[in-house]
Amino acid sequence: MRKFLILVVFSVLGLLIFTENNFANAVFTPVSPAYKVQKLPTIQDFASKTQSELLGDFVPYTILRDDGEKIQSYLLATSGASKEFIMIFYFEDKTDQRLEYYVPFNSDYFVMGFSAKEDTEPQYIYAERKGRGCMIPIGKINEFWTGAFTGCEGGAAEVKQTENGWAVYVKFFGTMEPPTKQKPFLIYFDYGDIKKSKDGVLEEFQVYSWPDVFNYGRIIPITDKKADILKVNSGSVAISDFIYKPSKFLTQNLEKNEFDCADNTVTVSSKKTNYEVSNDPIQIDVAINSDLSYGQVYLKIFDKDKDIVYQEQQSLSSTKTALFHFSLTEGIGVYTAEAEFGIDGPKDKTSFAIGDAQVSDVKNECYFYLV
Repeated sequence: MRKFLILVVFSVLGLLIFTENNFANAVFTPVSPAYKVQKLPTIQDFASKTQSELLGDFVPYTILRDDGEKIQSYLLATSGASKEFIMIFYFEDKTDQRLEYYVPFNSDYFVMGFSAKEDTEPQYIYAERKGRGCMIPIGKINEFWTGAFTGCEGGAAEVKQTENGWAVYVKFFGTMEPPTKQKPFLIYFDYGDIKKSKDGVLEEFQVYSWPDVFNYGRIIPITDKKADILKVNSGSVAISDFIYKPSKFLTQNLEKNEFDCADNTVTVSSKKTNYEVSNDPIQIDVAINSDLSYGQVYLKIFDKDKDIVYQEQQSLSSTKTALFHFSLTEGIGVYTAEAEFGIDGPKDKTSFAIGDAQVSDVKNECYFYLV
């Protein structure tokens, strides 16, 4: 009987790129949080309990797919000597289609590349909605995709059905040092959704990738499982008949939810904390921590009223730095230097003063709005 091959090029290509490059410090690197806990839920707990019964005390990392259905993940590491790590994913999916004689999947599936260390080969995890889950060596990807390899190595992946879709529990064998901000775990996954089939033959198929095709996300720890209270805004926005709306207009009078940025792509510093009032050129140094060797660095200088008093851009040098020299005529006061890598890219900032003004540390904050 003839078999058909479901070939998801993005998954294979992404994993192959992962083995050759370090994406831990990529320019745009999404972060998925991991909780440190004393005791991990077991596979038996996962199989017998609902999501709320098993993990009701934790806030899931939630992704909304294009069709409005959710992918929710819980990443848990032990804080004790056992050094264990598990991942639990819940998938909302109403289109429970099944194919006949396809390789390697005959139903919706989840595939993931994972690495606990940057200098080691990643592990490849797969799970099928109407089948089994497993881990396979990265060197046997080609055999896996053609159906020649069906074994498991390095861990287990348990699959179960849920009221709104299905779920998978991923457990790694052996000990594993928990992730840190300095040494995060790296992760990439695809969710394959069979939207439509007829008589076991595929008609419509959609793949969702996280974070995106040629990038990897980072897993960093959260020590406190209690969620912060978020500021939720209410109201409405009138949409006029034009395409572009400035962000300041859309966020006017809204309350921010601020948090410390995890991104360390841009580091900006001033040669001096206090400059002389006259004949003392200002020097701002910018260092870029990225796998990219090209791009533009944008510098803006703000006064105490947050007005821009100077701005300049430079191309990134071969040493991944940018050096800015300039003078200000605004006089005595405290100023903020903000450097940005690329348009709407990662930023960092620092403060300096002209004269004897007191300079305080500038906190590099990220924020989002809930409406």
